Amino acid sequence: SEQVNIAPDEYSDWSGQWLHWSLREQGIKDGEKAIPAALWKRLEEARRSTKPPAYYAILMIDGDRMGDWLRGRNARPVKEMLHPRLVCYFEQLGGTEAGLNARRPFGPSLHAALSEALTNFALHFAPAIVKKHHGVLIYAGGDDVLALLPTTTALACARELNDTYRQDWAVDTKSASRMLMGSRATLSAGLAVVHYKEDLRRALQAARQAEKAAKNAGRNALGLRVVRRSGEDSFATVGWDQVEPLQALVGWFQRGVSDRWSYRLRAELPTLGPLPEGPFVSELRRLLRRMEVQSEEFIQQVEGLWREYTQRWMEGARTREAFVTLCQSASFLARGRDE
Repeated sequence: SEQVNIAPDEYSDWSGQWLHWSLREQGIKDGEKAIPAALWKRLEEARRSTKPPAYYAILMIDGDRMGDWLRGRNARPVKEMLHPRLVCYFEQLGGTEAGLNARRPFGPSLHAALSEALTNFALHFAPAIVKKHHGVLIYAGGDDVLALLPTTTALACARELNDTYRQDWAVDTKSASRMLMGSRATLSAGLAVVHYKEDLRRALQAARQAEKAAKNAGRNALGLRVVRRSGEDSFATVGWDQVEPLQALVGWFQRGVSDRWSYRLRAELPTLGPLPEGPFVSELRRLLRRMEVQSEEFIQQVEGLWREYTQRWMEGARTREAFVTLCQSASFLARGRDE
C-alpha cells in the first residue's frame, strides 16, 4: 500500500496479494471478493512504473537476560542511588566499599517499576513505531515484539524500537512522559526477509533462528536472514550501532546505486580471506571506485560500515564474508524482490 500511496484505512479488506494479481477478479474462485474498481485502477497505474515487492520482513525482538532483571542482578549499585556527597562521606569512613558497591535490593517497588517500564514500551511505544514504519504489529508483550514490515523500513523500525526500549524516559504520542527500561537494558532481534508465498510457519521459524543467533553471538544484536525463493539462504549478525549505517546503505540502493561491486568482492574472498586487512580494504575501495556512477559519499558510507562492523566483530575471513553478506542484503532489502 505504501508504494501505491494508499492508506490502509481506505479499504477494510485490503490484501497484499492484490499487488500481484493479473486480473481484478482473480481471487473469486477461491472465495475472495474482487478488487474495488478504483483501487484496481490505481494498482495498474503504479505497476506500470514500479514492480511490487515480492518479499516482506518478519521482525522478532526479545529483551536480554530478563531473568537477571527479575532477580535483581541488574539493579544499580547502592552508591549510584546516593547523592555524591553522601558517597564521599561513606568512602572517607573506610570499610564501606562492599556496601556501596552492593546491588540495591530488588523489592516490590523496583519490581513494580520494571513491570511499568515493560508495559509502557509494549502499549505506548511499540505499536506507534511499527505503524510509523508502515508495518503491522502482531504482538507486543513487555520485552517481546513480533511485527511484519516492508523490507525497505524494517531495519529503521528495529533500530527505533531498540533505541526507545533503552531510554530512561520518553514522550508517547499522547505527549505523556513514560518510564522505560534505560540504557543498562538491551534487546536482541531477528529479522527474516521472506517471499510472500513462503509458508508462514517456515517464515516465523527463520525469524526465530535469526533472533537466537543474535543471542548466541553475545546478545544486544540483530540477526539478519534473507530467505530467497530460489532456495538461497544468507545470514549475518549486526550490532545495533551498525544498523543505522546499514539502513543508509539501503537508501543508496533504493536510489539506484549498483551492487555489482559486492558480487565481485565475494568472488575474490577465497583469495583475500587469508590476507591481512589492508589488501581487503584496498580491493574494496578499488571496486567501489570502478562503479558505473561514482559517488564519494557512497564510498565513504560503505567504508564507514566496514569500520563500524569490525569494531564489534573480530576482523578476519569470516567477518569479511559476513560484511559482504550485509551489503548484498542491504541491496535486497532495497529491491524487495528477485532480479
